[in-house]
Amino acid sequence: MIDVEHQGKGYGKAAVNAIVEYVNNNYPKLAGIHLATFPENDVAIKMYEGCGFVLTDEILDDEEIVMRYAK
Repeated sequence: MIDVEHQGKGYGKAAVNAIVEYVNNNYPKLAGIHLATFPENDVAIKMYEGCGFVLTDEILDDEEIVMRYAK
């Protein structure tokens, strides 16, 4: 989570990309990465899509949407 004062500066995207790179380099047999976000969080969804995540049809706890990054 990035504090509101620092959002929009690329820190979140850099962090997500670093996590994806770490997982890909250290867990080569892992099929994919999943995350959940609130459906009204359009900014986060666009950022995650820009990092290679796609929306799935899954709903978590009846409120959050699930996104998946596949290698």
